[in-house]
Amino acid sequence: MIRYFIPLLILGFASCTTEIDVDIPDPEEQLVVEGYIENGIPPYITLTRNAPFFGGIALNDVGSYFVNDAKILFITEGDTVELEEYCLIDLPPTLKQVVKNFLSFQNDSLDICLYTIPDILGAFSGDSLDCEKARCGKPGGRYEIIVEAEGRKLNAVTRIPNTFAFDSLTWRPHKDPENDSLVIVDVHLSFPDTLGNYVRYFTKRNSEPFYAPQTLSVYNDRLFVGTQISL
Repeated sequence: MIRYFIPLLILGFASCTTEIDVDIPDPEEQLVVEGYIENGIPPYITLTRNAPFFGGIALNDVGSYFVNDAKILFITEGDTVELEEYCLIDLPPTLKQVVKNFLSFQNDSLDICLYTIPDILGAFSGDSLDCEKARCGKPGGRYEIIVEAEGRKLNAVTRIPNTFAFDSLTWRPHKDPENDSLVIVDVHLSFPDTLGNYVRYFTKRNSEPFYAPQTLSVYNDRLFVGTQISL
C-alpha cells in the first residue's frame, strides 16, 4: 500500500502555472453626466470625469473628479434656466444642509459639487418647497439639459411618466395586539394593461421624514401587467 501511495501523492501535487500579463490601457477621459429630475423635486446634476476601472479611487481627493465651471442649461416647457454650481465646502451651513438632503449625503469632509437651480435656498420657505420657483419635476413633463464643459457639448432629454394612484389602503392588527401596537399596512393597486410601468414606494409617519426602504422600493410590471396586486 505504501509503495503505491507515494508516487500518486507526487502526481497529485505536480502541476504547472503560466503567468499572463495583460496590458490594460487607461480609458480616454470622458465626462460623466448624472442628471436627476423627479416629481416634486428640483433638477440637479453631478458632472465628473471617468476613472480607470482597475485604478485606485482617491477618496481623500474626491473633488478632483468633479468638473467645475461648466455651463448647464435646463430646458422645460419653453423655460430655460442656467444651473448654478454648489460645492459643499463653499456653502453656508443652511444651504449646505439643503444640498446634502438632495444627495442623501451626510459626510461633510468630502468636496461634493452639483449643479441645480439658482438660489436653491430661496425656493424653500421653512420646510416647504416652492416648486414653481424650484422648477420641480411634474408627471408627463419633458426635460432637456445642454452641458458645455472643457470644450465639449453634451445634451440629453428625458420625460417623467404619468403616475397612477393606488386603489385603496387597508391595515391589519398585529397577531398579538396586547404586546405590540404596530399594524400591517397593505396597498392595493391596479397595474395598467401596457408594459413598462413601475411602482416605487416610500413610507413615513405623519409629517416626519420618509423612511429609507429596507428592501427593494421599485417594482416593475412584468408579472403584474393588467392585474391587481397588494403590497
